[in-house]
Amino acid sequence: MAKIVFYSAQTGKNGFIQSIKEQQIPEFEYWFLHDNHHEALNNKGWNYIDISNFLLEKSNPKRNRFIKMMPNSFFKDCDYTIWIDCKFYLPKKFFEDCYRIIIEDEPDFMCCRNPTRTTLQQELNHMKTIRNFTDSEILYAKNFIDTNIWFSTDLCWLIRKNNKKNNEIGQKWFDLTDKCYPDYLGQVRDQLTFPTVIKDKNYLNMKYSVDELYKFVHHRREKQFI
Repeated sequence: MAKIVFYSAQTGKNGFIQSIKEQQIPEFEYWFLHDNHHEALNNKGWNYIDISNFLLEKSNPKRNRFIKMMPNSFFKDCDYTIWIDCKFYLPKKFFEDCYRIIIEDEPDFMCCRNPTRTTLQQELNHMKTIRNFTDSEILYAKNFIDTNIWFSTDLCWLIRKNNKKNNEIGQKWFDLTDKCYPDYLGQVRDQLTFPTVIKDKNYLNMKYSVDELYKFVHHRREKQFI
């Protein structure tokens, strides 16, 4: 049986730690990496890694992205990792769907399509109007990416094989993201940098829209969730 690590992380004061004790399925190990977070309690179903002394020379968003982009730095002996941003309430059906995807699709690298921002210009507009990047900050980041091969993704949910190619992608992804966004900004957009390091879109399993995720999970800002 494949060893599968399901993990998430928070840095600084961002994020929350949901109890998953009742929702777990036995096929996964569950790990949460955190900045000495007050919600990291032992009765929530997670194994914990305290990263409060990790990569402190970088901004908290970059520290979070390092964990997201390079799971092999923490989980070396697994076959698959599943990443989810720590902003969702996670029901059991979501864990079951992750397992179904691994068994049925055997993806090398699964990420979602974004049905609402499908062009580079839409992504840049989102950075400006929603994320409050300035024009000069956007132009600075844009100078480092290959705009000719950019494609739309939603990267809050990733399923990856633990292999050499994905480890190299993760390192290049972090290095490029680190270069594009000076630490003083306090934010990054990894959707902008990701296609440049992938190059070959055919390597990815993108059969699912991010709507597949929202069939199951509920954002923490929602008042009602299952």
